[in-house]
Amino acid sequence: MFRHISKLTASKLKFSSVNDRDTAYTNPRMIESWIKETQIGFDALLNDQFILAEDIFLDKQDQFDCKTSKSPFHAFGYAFLTYTKAMLALERKEIEKTAECISKVEGFLKQKLNKNKTRNSMIKIAMNKGNLPTSCSMPSDITELVQDRLRHHLELLQANVVLMSATLQFLLNKWTDTIKAGYDLYRSFRIYEHLFESMVGVKLSEYETSISLNQQKVATFRHSDGLLSDTLCYGAFFGIGLFHLFFSLLPTKVAKILNNLGFQPSRTIAVHLLNQSCKNETMYASLSSLVLLTFYTNVSAYIQPQINRFFSFQDATCALEFLKHKHPNGRIWQLIEGQLKTQTNCLDQSLMLFNQAKRPVGDQVIPSLMYDQETTPIRSQSVIEFNQFRVFVIYEIGWVHIYTGDYAKATETFFWLESMCNWSRLFYHYISTCCMIADGLYDKAILEIKQIRELFQQKRKTSSRLSSHEHYAESKVQSWLDVSESQAISLRETLEHHIINPVWELVYLWNGTRHLQHKVLVDIKRRFQTCHPKDPVLCLVMGVIYRDIHQDIELAMECLNLALLVEAHWTFPYAMYEIAVTYCTQQQKRSDIQIIVSDWIQCIERHYQQHSQDTEWEARMQIKCQLLLESYCLEKSI
Repeated sequence: MFRHISKLTASKLKFSSVNDRDTAYTNPRMIESWIKETQIGFDALLNDQFILAEDIFLDKQDQFDCKTSKSPFHAFGYAFLTYTKAMLALERKEIEKTAECISKVEGFLKQKLNKNKTRNSMIKIAMNKGNLPTSCSMPSDITELVQDRLRHHLELLQANVVLMSATLQFLLNKWTDTIKAGYDLYRSFRIYEHLFESMVGVKLSEYETSISLNQQKVATFRHSDGLLSDTLCYGAFFGIGLFHLFFSLLPTKVAKILNNLGFQPSRTIAVHLLNQSCKNETMYASLSSLVLLTFYTNVSAYIQPQINRFFSFQDATCALEFLKHKHPNGRIWQLIEGQLKTQTNCLDQSLMLFNQAKRPVGDQVIPSLMYDQETTPIRSQSVIEFNQFRVFVIYEIGWVHIYTGDYAKATETFFWLESMCNWSRLFYHYISTCCMIADGLYDKAILEIKQIRELFQQKRKTSSRLSSHEHYAESKVQSWLDVSESQAISLRETLEHHIINPVWELVYLWNGTRHLQHKVLVDIKRRFQTCHPKDPVLCLVMGVIYRDIHQDIELAMECLNLALLVEAHWTFPYAMYEIAVTYCTQQQKRSDIQIIVSDWIQCIERHYQQHSQDTEWEARMQIKCQLLLESYCLEKSI
C-alpha cells in the first residue's frame, strides 16, 4: 500500500513541478498575449520599423536557450525577421547565417513540442487518477483544449520555419540542398494539411474540390475559441496557399520529385486560401495580402492583366490600400504602387513613386555593407538600407525609361544596376548595350559587346553558373557576331542595318509591349512598314501592339500569322501563343475558346519537343502556357 501511495505522491509532485515551471504554457491569456505581441512585431516590420520589430521579438527570447519561460511565437517572429533580411540582402554569407539561425529556432520549437506532449500525457494521467494539482485553476476539459491548441500552434510555427528553411536551401543552389529542400517542403505541407483538417473538420482535398463547385465556399471551424483558433486556422490557410504558389515556381527537377509524391500545385487554390486568410485580424492577414500582391506583380510578367483570372488588378489595388492604411510608413508599398501605376501606363507617377521608395530616410547615409569598421552588425532601420530592395526599385526605374524611349537614362540605370547586383550582372550589362544601340551609339555599343564577350569567357573559366537571363544575353550577342562574320560586314553595319532594335525584343519577352509610349511606337511602326521581307520579331511585336494598344484584332491576327511563316525562329511558338491569347479576348463561347487555346498550346509543346535545344520553354514559355490554361479553366476569378 505504501508503495502505491509513494508512486501517487511522486507523480503528483512531478506534475506540480512541471506545472510550476511552465504555467505560461497552460495559461490561454499568456499565449494570447504572446500572439498579440508577435503580431505587433510583424506590423512594425511591415511598417518599415525594423529596430522596433527586432526589439519586440527579442524581448521574450534570448538565443533560443530553451528556457521554459521563452515564447515560441517571438522565436518564430525573430526567425522571420532574419529571413526577411537575408532575402533582402541575397548574399551567400547572410543566407548561410540565417539558415543556421532558423535551424536553431526549429530545434527550439521541437523541444517545446516534446515538452507539450509530455505535459499533456501527465495531465491525462493526473486527471484519470483524480490528482490534478490545485494550482490548475481551470476545468480539466479547458486545460486539455488549451494544451491541444498550443501543440497545434507549435506545429504551425514549426511548419512555417521549415518552409523558410527550404526556400533558403534553394538559394544555396546545391543539388543536395535542393533535394533536402524538396523533402522539407513535403514535411511542411503535411503539417499544414493536418492542421487544416483538424480545425475545419474536412479533408483538404475535399475542400479544394468544393472550391471548384462553389466559389463562395468559406471555412467553418470545428472549434472556435477566439484568437487562438483564428490564428491557427488562418495560419494553416496562409501556409497551404503559400506552399501552392511556391510549388508552382519550383525548378522542374524539384517539381517532378514532389509530383511523384502526389502534389499538384493549384494557383486557384492558393489565391482562394490566401484571400480567406486576408479577411481576418490575425498576424497572418497582412502577410497573406503581401504574398498576393507579390504574386500579382510577378505573374504580370507572364500573362496579360485582362486575361489574368487568378487575382485581378482591382483585387491588387484593394489589397495595397489595406496594407497602406494598416502600415502607412512601409516603403515597399511605394514600390508595389509604382508597379501598379506602370500597369495602367501612368509612367510619370510610377517613376515618382520609385524615386520616393529609394530615397534615404531623412539625412541617413545608406551603407554599402551592414557592418562598421569593427565588423559589429549595424541594426537596420529601414528596408531601404538593404541592397536587394534598392535593386528592385532601380530595375523598375530602368524599364520605365525604356518604355518612354529615354535610352540614355536607361543605359545609365542598368549600368548602375550591374554594379549593385550579385547575379545576372552580365544581363544588365547587355540591356545597357541594347539601349546604346537603340540610341544610335553604335561605336560605344561595339566596345561593350567586346567586353561582354570577354566577361562571359572569364565567367565560364571560373565555372560560375550563368543565369537564364545571362544565357539569353550571351546567345543574342553571339548571333550579332555571327551575322557580321557570315555576311563579311562590319559589326557596326550589322547593328545599324541588319538587326531589329534589340530593345523591342527585350520589351516583348519581358511582357512590357503594352507599356510602350508614343515615341517608341512610332519608331516600331516606321521600321515595320519599311522592312521587306517582314522580320518575324517585328511581326510579333506589331501583332501585340495592334491587339493590346490599338484594339485592332484583325490587324493583330494578320501580323501574328506573318510571324508563323518563319518556323525556324524563336518567334514561331510565341506567335502561336499570342494567337491563343488573342482568341481569349474575343466574345465567343467559352467552351470554344478553351478548345482553341488547348490546341494551340499543344502545338507549342510539340514544337519545343522537336527543338529541345531551345531554352525558351523552361525560361518563359512553360509558365506562360500554364497560366493561360489554368486561368481559362476558371469561370470567373475567385
